[in-house]
Amino acid sequence: MAVNKRRIFLIPVLCVLVLCLAVGVLVIRPRFLYQQGVRELNSDNAAVAVGFFEQAEAAIPDFLSRSWVTAADRFHLYSDFGWALYQVGIQAWTDSGVSQVTFDWFVNAAECLKKAAAIEDGDYLTTFRRARTEHVLERLYPHIHSLSPNPHDAQALYQAAAALRPAGISVHQAWARYLFETGKPDQIPDLVRHLLSIYPPFYPSLKKEPYFSPEMLPIAMQGLETAVQNGVRPRDAWYFLSRLSQDQQDPAGAIAYFETYLIQDPDANTVNDYIGMGTLYLTDGRYGESHDMFIQSLAKSDDPDASLSRIYRIFKDQEQGIRFLAFADVLDADTLKVAGLDLVRARCYLDLGQVFLAIQTLEKIIDDHPTGPACYLRAQIAAKEKDWEVMETFSQQATRLDPYNHTYHYLFARALFYRKKYEDAEFALTRAMRHADRVPAGYFHLRAWTRWHQKKFLAAAQDWDQAAALKPEHPEYADRAAQARQQQSLTPNIYD
Repeated sequence: MAVNKRRIFLIPVLCVLVLCLAVGVLVIRPRFLYQQGVRELNSDNAAVAVGFFEQAEAAIPDFLSRSWVTAADRFHLYSDFGWALYQVGIQAWTDSGVSQVTFDWFVNAAECLKKAAAIEDGDYLTTFRRARTEHVLERLYPHIHSLSPNPHDAQALYQAAAALRPAGISVHQAWARYLFETGKPDQIPDLVRHLLSIYPPFYPSLKKEPYFSPEMLPIAMQGLETAVQNGVRPRDAWYFLSRLSQDQQDPAGAIAYFETYLIQDPDANTVNDYIGMGTLYLTDGRYGESHDMFIQSLAKSDDPDASLSRIYRIFKDQEQGIRFLAFADVLDADTLKVAGLDLVRARCYLDLGQVFLAIQTLEKIIDDHPTGPACYLRAQIAAKEKDWEVMETFSQQATRLDPYNHTYHYLFARALFYRKKYEDAEFALTRAMRHADRVPAGYFHLRAWTRWHQKKFLAAAQDWDQAAALKPEHPEYADRAAQARQQQSLTPNIYD
């Protein structure tokens, strides 16, 4: 009797277990298909993802399609399904333009996202996706149904998404673009002010936005000042206040803000920061202070020679070559020594047209501590003066100091070519090609000429073929190749 009671008790328990197992299987399969769709969506394969999401939706049994058991699964499925349809629609729009088929992708996306919102209406991401989808529908509808009033309006959805994520950068940025595109610009200033108050680094992006104009700079300044007051990334805010002041042609304001930026966290200051401060001082004619900043940048730099070249370009861009020479003198007297100072000084002399002083400085470097760049620059000066012998001497010395620099070998080859040493020039060009990661067309062109002069016409034609392949927009290469082959047919020689 006791055994029968146990059996009677076990039967309903087994039934419940079987039922739970069946429900579990029915729930797990849609989840598996959904996860495959998410993987494809994250891999930018939205069209493939749509297929998996369709299967996942079809795999949910009817009796569970409205149950709380699958509510969370259905919410995620419809949100991602809608977004995948949106991505496919964007691709169709890009590839085929506006059409009913393109429009329908977004209609289906909106329906899926609406189903997700019906399950959970307080989700930021879904609401933002709905806003972007509605935005596209609002833009496309007049092209599909030109005679009907437009029923689509994304404003309320953008507003709801922004309320769900007050510090969201993407949603406010998209909302501002929407307002601009739909001719509703009144709210854009408030959005810009808010964006910069929560994320000061937005300022460079703001200037690239279609709705930006110089009249928006005061609004941007208000946003950045609010960020400072609220302690939201204050160091970034000070930096972009300086940038904004530069855009407003306010050098005094730019300097004051940048000075505040530098003292916020001195240990965080970089080489770029000191160069930036020095540039502002230089532009404002505060030369002594600019020297101090540039020297600090050199002291902090891992590559002082490169930083010094960059500093020189700043002086050069401002047409302040004489001022750079004064800075070089200050640097000479400083305890900080930069090995490449005299080379940059020589470049400055050259840019100022003081060729004699440039040559004098370079030859002093070459006599004391010869370097490839110094010899190369000296050879370039000789090339401009058409002093081929001096050009050959110094370009050859450059190749010995740095035998793997292809530009040195190319300059040496040019010197040899000008001196009609065609066989040596060909050899030098071959070495230049060996060391170049990508051989320029000009290398093949010059070597072709060295071979032409040696009556190696077929080899010359092959070089011009290579040049033509690299630069098809230069028809003279192909013409020269044809001439070389014609010459070869007329005068065959033992070299070819």
